[in-house]
Amino acid sequence: MNVQNPVLKGFHPDPSIVKAGNKYYIATSTFEWFPGVSLHESSDLVNWKLIGYALTRRSQLDMKGIPASGGVWAPCLSFDKGTFYLCYTVVQNHDGDVWNMKNYMVTTSDIYGEWSDPNPLIHDGFDPSLYHHHDGKKYIVYRSLHHLQFDGGIALVEFDDEKKCIIGKPKIIFNGTGRGDAEGPHLYYKDNYFYLMVAEGGTGYNHCVTLARSRTIDGPYEEAPNNPILTSKNNSELYLQKAGHGDLVKDEKGNWYMVHLCSRPLSERGKCILGRETAIQEVEWSQEGWLQLKHNSNEPKEDYYIHSSTEIDNNQNVYEGFDQPELNLEFQTQRIPLTEKEMKLDYENSMLHLYGKDFLNSNFIQSLLAIRQRSFVYTAVTAINFNPEFYKQSAGLICYYSSHAYHYLYISKDDEKRKILGIMTCDQDKIIKNKEWRVYITENKQLYLKASVAYDKLLFTYSYDEKEWQTIGELLDASILSDDHVLEQHWAFTGAFVGICCQDISGQNAVASFDYFQYKN
Repeated sequence: MNVQNPVLKGFHPDPSIVKAGNKYYIATSTFEWFPGVSLHESSDLVNWKLIGYALTRRSQLDMKGIPASGGVWAPCLSFDKGTFYLCYTVVQNHDGDVWNMKNYMVTTSDIYGEWSDPNPLIHDGFDPSLYHHHDGKKYIVYRSLHHLQFDGGIALVEFDDEKKCIIGKPKIIFNGTGRGDAEGPHLYYKDNYFYLMVAEGGTGYNHCVTLARSRTIDGPYEEAPNNPILTSKNNSELYLQKAGHGDLVKDEKGNWYMVHLCSRPLSERGKCILGRETAIQEVEWSQEGWLQLKHNSNEPKEDYYIHSSTEIDNNQNVYEGFDQPELNLEFQTQRIPLTEKEMKLDYENSMLHLYGKDFLNSNFIQSLLAIRQRSFVYTAVTAINFNPEFYKQSAGLICYYSSHAYHYLYISKDDEKRKILGIMTCDQDKIIKNKEWRVYITENKQLYLKASVAYDKLLFTYSYDEKEWQTIGELLDASILSDDHVLEQHWAFTGAFVGICCQDISGQNAVASFDYFQYKN
């Protein structure tokens, strides 16, 4: 059967894939969203299910204060002798000439259970990848980063699995092919060659995957004659753009596949409101021992072929009634887990309470719970009870990219302490409120809020009975919730989310109660 790309829709960048037993697993970057590192499982390379996250405890990952699009970058998932290994970078800042970033490893024997506390690795670069050598040794390849300049190469260093530490000094083994920003490395061994796969060209429209090989693990590495082996750079009409950052897996029949990052723009080389997604391509090895896409091109296809009769499940809808002890796995928070000081799940009464914390531009404690936008067209609805005392308290439904860009349908009070429903837009840190769009609320009862998105347009509506919906404001520009827009002034590598939130900058912990949250493609 042919399977449609992307397989992980919405913000799922930097995929790393591994086969363990009869299952396949993909790990993707989560940046400043918590929990860290999404984990998806498949038994057939057709349907992928979110099974959880690797970094679920604050002892593993504390991103309080980290800027937007910092946090967890480019995980590498591998498996050896019954143990799963996960390497990743935590970027603490990406401003100015000197970046602070640390690399870590966690392990587990049960991918559905708890992962270990992090073991520190090298701290002079990012995108660490663990290679399990056939002689029993282990090595880490990563993007080395020179001090005071965004430059470097792919470095190799040995790793002691028993002591969980680096052995010796790193060695630069590859400087890329000249396409710039060689990063996201992975090592493989086949037919007496070590193959090094890297991402180059940056993670935008010049992105690509290149390959090199060597008889010895530390080089020298010879570039593939067909580089780049994957790119969208030269064809603006392709459905999948920004193709790059690949990883390989072989199925039980000997077929090879590449997972890779991609994006789907609203228009030709336009804004990608779904962020960077994950796709799969069929690949094969030439007689000369070089990797190539199976369809005799280096451009990504919209679909890939799998020898399977499995029925494809395209359901991407989410309904959360807050009536179970655990929230839907799709929900994530900003930077840190929400404790009972920020959130209380009253599942016996089918209610979620959010306690107001920082404003939406904060890098510290936000009471915000959201899921990824995974379709160009969707609706999101929630039911809220909220009775603010004054204008410093607000709560509602939010379409959110980061602290730099969002559209917010919120309940608050004006300067005269009248209860209002309003729209707040943040565009490149500038807060926009149109007072003409405000609706005055005279009753303290449940209110239904809805966001309807169609490509680059967003419309907010509200209802008192969930039957008759009234428009508030006008059509909003949903395309500002994209990497491409935010990158004009800030680092931006995530994607659009939709969710619920509550703020109280007075410190009085105003509470907003939500009855349900529904997302429909």
